[in-house]
Amino acid sequence: MRWKATAVGWLVGVLSSAAAVAPGGAAGAEPTLYELPQATHAYSFSVGADGTLWWAPIRGSEYGGPSGPVVGAVSATGTVGELTVEAPGTITATAVAPDGRLWVALRYRIAPGVTVLQIGRVSASGQLERRFGVGRGGGWIGSLSATADAVWFIAHRDDGTESITRVATADGTVRRVGLGPDCGSGALAAAGRSVWFTEACDHQGRKGKSTRSSIVRIDPAGRIVRYPIARRDRPVSLAIGSGGTVWFGADGWDYAATPRVGRITRSGRVVEYAIPHGEPDSIAVGGDGRLWFASSRSLYRSRYLDSIGAGGDRGRPVCGEPACYLEPVELTAAPDGSLWYGLDKPIPLEAGGGALISWAEERANEAGFIGRLSP
Repeated sequence: MRWKATAVGWLVGVLSSAAAVAPGGAAGAEPTLYELPQATHAYSFSVGADGTLWWAPIRGSEYGGPSGPVVGAVSATGTVGELTVEAPGTITATAVAPDGRLWVALRYRIAPGVTVLQIGRVSASGQLERRFGVGRGGGWIGSLSATADAVWFIAHRDDGTESITRVATADGTVRRVGLGPDCGSGALAAAGRSVWFTEACDHQGRKGKSTRSSIVRIDPAGRIVRYPIARRDRPVSLAIGSGGTVWFGADGWDYAATPRVGRITRSGRVVEYAIPHGEPDSIAVGGDGRLWFASSRSLYRSRYLDSIGAGGDRGRPVCGEPACYLEPVELTAAPDGSLWYGLDKPIPLEAGGGALISWAEERANEAGFIGRLSP
């Protein structure tokens, strides 16, 4: 792959000489920041065994780059680059298989109201070496994850239904695990030959509303095992540590509920911890086994990187950048234990109407950043 270096902005210069600041002004860990191309923001992170971070971009209206779909990467040496994929449509997710091959999810329209969903393996030159069709009619693919012999993902349909889908990389055989009409999944992750996903069911019947939430495992033989969690919690994220420990993040069915994170022990017991200021939409397990998540301390904006240990002990929150203004998103752990994350500008809660729309457009047209917190 040929790397295309991007310009380094003013914020990167500041970060290269300043440590992240914990609340109260104490020095914390020192992150490194990488500026993305104009009007580009990163999402759907995945890290290869060689330390390369791959991501799919969201573009603002001012972007003037290639017309084809693009994947971005930050090499192990810190070079930011982009690779144009020779395919139509939009890349919605990335995943790196155990053999180091990059897989992407594609979505493109072939006729009004007709959308094709595909997954493909990308070569170093940007060609799709393998391509499998996995749906037609509408929807999108999220939470792509690759094992040694298959690619797994959540298929979201326009009619509101979802399924956990497996595609065998040898012959393209597709197997789906359907979710009920009242159930949805927010995250999926592979560990070895097993796959885990979140399941949240919200049923409104004649006797009123009922909820059910679980963390679900599909083992190599295809057996499904559910680990129920508290009914008050709606699981939204998953992370698996190097030792196989499964963590999840959950918000509440009720907006007033306290967000929580939890883990499943080797014996199958579910342990949960309240994180009053946490934002569990994206979580990652660091090299020390601690779970990382974004947290807020004012105005409900996620400005910090926070952590919790297996015993529930909280770490010291640190800022992803010295001004402590940008919001950490898409937390992902690398094999060396470092923590990757995106940084985005928050939308002000006090804005409204046209002001909010113009702010969102301005935010989309500015370059985003990717941060790395080393162990």
